[in-house]
Amino acid sequence: MTTKTIPASPEQIVEMGEAIYRKTLKKELEASSKGEYVAIDVLTGKSYLGKYGEIALIEARKKSPYGIFHLIRIGGPVSLGVRYVR
Repeated sequence: MTTKTIPASPEQIVEMGEAIYRKTLKKELEASSKGEYVAIDVLTGKSYLGKYGEIALIEARKKSPYGIFHLIRIGGPVSLGVRYVR
């Protein structure tokens, strides 16, 4: 059984999300979905795409209601910030 670290701060969410993006998603998504958004669940590593950030987050929340998400614009600025949504 593996233990998953639960982020304790917004900075940790950003670090974890960026690491997942760089290691597993960046190359493929920048070739196929540049300009779109990806919401990454930092607890599971699953990703959810959307044309707009809100769409990616809505899709992510539907499929992973207890996830902790980091939102990235594919091929754009490094990150958009962190918000807590209930």
